[in-house]
Amino acid sequence: MTKKKQVLSMISIALMSLLIVTMLNVANMANARLLMGEGESLWDRGRTRHGGKIHFIMSPNPYATFNPPPGVEADAIIVWVSVVKDSTYGRFTLAMVGYENHTDPNRNEYHYYTDYFMAGRMYAYLDARLFPEMQNYDVSVARIYVTESALQLNATVIVRDQMLFKVTYWVDISSPVESRIELTSLSTELYLSVEAYRPILDASVTGLNVGDFIDGRFDYIDTELVDSSLLP
Repeated sequence: MTKKKQVLSMISIALMSLLIVTMLNVANMANARLLMGEGESLWDRGRTRHGGKIHFIMSPNPYATFNPPPGVEADAIIVWVSVVKDSTYGRFTLAMVGYENHTDPNRNEYHYYTDYFMAGRMYAYLDARLFPEMQNYDVSVARIYVTESALQLNATVIVRDQMLFKVTYWVDISSPVESRIELTSLSTELYLSVEAYRPILDASVTGLNVGDFIDGRFDYIDTELVDSSLLP
């Protein structure tokens, strides 16, 4: 990539980050207007414990999907790593290995790993509330080491002093930076996600039994706004 293209790419990412922050501010103001004067509301009930809204800023935030190897009962395996800052616990790191069954979501399994157990448990719980297919999950404490360059991200997950797996994601820097808004069946007052990303060119995993790489996405930034009334 030429220096000019690198600069243009960085400008695009910066502009997308600004757009994300603006949209989150708009969502906050819209939510406040909607709930104003309605007595006890989702905003009011959530404010007591977590300030009403939980903000997650995940950067970097890549995932890759793999075919399952013979003998593994799944249609796809997902390997995800994220460096997170949130408004409740601060900074922490997450990794997740998911085994997905496309015909029977009840057979899905998601294994989360985090260096901050309370934060990781909260995030996994909210995932299960937001996405019904993610009900079967567990959370483990791990050390997660992440290194990143313009072309790739490397992560190592260590559990109980043993290396569980290593993953490397290669970014497709020839593709333009794209953006998307992710919604669920819940209203935007309860959940809103805005992402800026490029596709992943390739990914490899050691320590886990996975098949060939299918596809993936490298989020430069993913911001999520979740109403804390979704917590127990």
